[in-house]
Amino acid sequence: MTQVWEQITVLEGDHEQIPCDCCGKTTTKISGDIESPNGWLGFYFVRFSGAHPEHPAVFRIATGDWSDGALAENRWVFDLEYDVGTEGFRVLDTKSQGDGASATYLDRADIVGSSFAPEAFAMVDAIFMKDTRLAELHR
Repeated sequence: MTQVWEQITVLEGDHEQIPCDCCGKTTTKISGDIESPNGWLGFYFVRFSGAHPEHPAVFRIATGDWSDGALAENRWVFDLEYDVGTEGFRVLDTKSQGDGASATYLDRADIVGSSFAPEAFAMVDAIFMKDTRLAELHR
């Protein structure tokens, strides 16, 4: 059965306010875990700055088997940008960011149109809609 965002639970984790690299204003970094009725799905990080609405929020989601001893091929990491102006997400290419030893980093082509896409987008939608710390990104 395909995962739907409404059935995913978001467990809010760390919340950090750090100075922006370019202007010193506040950049927000948050993290959390996501669970389905069947158990743990993954974890996520989001970085955004209300001081820079021209810069998209960046979401990183890690899913798969992250237990001790799990193989990198069973752990997946993917990134998306959220543009507040267009109110849209864009899947990013991340394969070049990974070393292949700890996880499999996915590119846009690995997700869009794949059998994994519905689950990936359900996780993103759940995080976006349910993490209360992202409220300022909603219009």
